[in-house]
Amino acid sequence: MLTLTRKSHGASPVYEVRKLKETLVTVQQLDKNMSNLRTWLSRVEGELAKPIIYSICHSDEIQRKLAEHQVVGAFINKTTITNIYV
Repeated sequence: MLTLTRKSHGASPVYEVRKLKETLVTVQQLDKNMSNLRTWLSRVEGELAKPIIYSICHSDEIQRKLAEHQVVGAFINKTTITNIYV
């Protein structure tokens, strides 16, 4: 638990309350962001868990499926990097 005292930090009670409120807001935002990331990850895992089904075993079909997976991979990388710095 975070407690600040006037004696140890020279801060007024008003300052202490303000800082504690700011900390609470930050922790709540972090919790919300983590929840959003869990939801996103669950959705992406669901997409990736789907088996690859080839209706026709031709090079074009394989290339199309490969391209789809590359798009998903790029989206995951972009979203992961974006969320790390939020």
